[in-house]
Amino acid sequence: MSLVKDTFKYGGTSAEQVLNRYFATAHNWMPIIDEPKFRFNLRIIREHAELYYDFPALLLLCMLLMNQQPCCHPHHTPNSALYRTTRRLFALLHTPTIDTYSFAKLQAGLLLCAYECGHGMAREASSTLASCFGLIRQLDMSAVQNKAANRHYDDVQEPARRLCWASIVFLDRSIVLSCADNSAALLIPTSGILPQDAVPYMNKDKYALMNTGTKFRTRAYSALLIGEAIKAVHGDPESTECIEAEKLLHDLVRQHAATSQGESYPVCEGVTMALSAVVSAYRSRANRLGSAAAPDAKLNLDLTFAYNIVFEMCRVEGLIMWKRDTSLNRMCFSGLGCLYRAAVDLVEVYPKGAAAEDVKQLRENLEWFSGHWKAADVLLQRLNRNVELRSKQVFPGFW
Repeated sequence: MSLVKDTFKYGGTSAEQVLNRYFATAHNWMPIIDEPKFRFNLRIIREHAELYYDFPALLLLCMLLMNQQPCCHPHHTPNSALYRTTRRLFALLHTPTIDTYSFAKLQAGLLLCAYECGHGMAREASSTLASCFGLIRQLDMSAVQNKAANRHYDDVQEPARRLCWASIVFLDRSIVLSCADNSAALLIPTSGILPQDAVPYMNKDKYALMNTGTKFRTRAYSALLIGEAIKAVHGDPESTECIEAEKLLHDLVRQHAATSQGESYPVCEGVTMALSAVVSAYRSRANRLGSAAAPDAKLNLDLTFAYNIVFEMCRVEGLIMWKRDTSLNRMCFSGLGCLYRAAVDLVEVYPKGAAAEDVKQLRENLEWFSGHWKAADVLLQRLNRNVELRSKQVFPGFW
């Protein structure tokens, strides 16, 4: 806890300020921490210095990480001293035998993973998420053993663990579908790996209580379905499994378009995940065919379908991004990260070539988004490479 106090003092903040900002922003994206319970436990720790507080302290550091927007200085990267220290502590702190402390480490790991995903560190995020997967499996096993030993055992931690399972699925899909170089792979490709009802379908009865947790579980369930379709759409495009998965993703996008105002397609996280998944599959197919192959009429139609919606979303986002409050109302990294990854993919493979005004809009959006999440910088670098490469192909004599 002394390290946390020194860190907060150096940064000109306090535990109370960190908590207030965290619960006003990041908690709404991934509500894995019970605010009243955590504040109560923190007060108890302050009053009893003999208590073991390494894991709550680690969790506070991860909250501070999530609160911080990136520095605009070109030499200041998300790989900051605070991040390196927090990641090292997460790795060094041994998983305790007391489930409460293990759970605090799990929550800290999920926040650390979210930070890494949002700032374009897909490899580190995948590693952290794998550690979280191991932690939650241990906690589930401990609960099963406790129930077997005592039939009156009350697993009070179970609802909170389910939220963490939902977070693991959500982050798993976010890492893969916003990864700038398409190199990340799913940790949980199918629901068969998950405990039963770990990420349940949210029916109308559950929607009756429309709170932050319910909304998040709904987002996680959508992410789960999209993740299960990813493997299929990357397979044989003529297979029944691929056709059905592609239809599922197309229907999701079309349903969103049908409920939008006029021709505007506002950003929706589930839709941008679906778009990122199908565009990635189309990009793979286009690259396999190569430029020398005969045009694929169906693939060209699919690319046009995706292009029109993706860049309409980019235009809508461009209209509203400058009006957003940049203080407390900071947006989640996932929806826009997936949208812009899909847009950059399309600039690379769209057969007609991306319109100059669309590329300009995308670049402006990425420059603005990089002020919140540095994943945009990685995408911006790839966009510039793609534009330069297409220019060389169109005007070879100028290079």
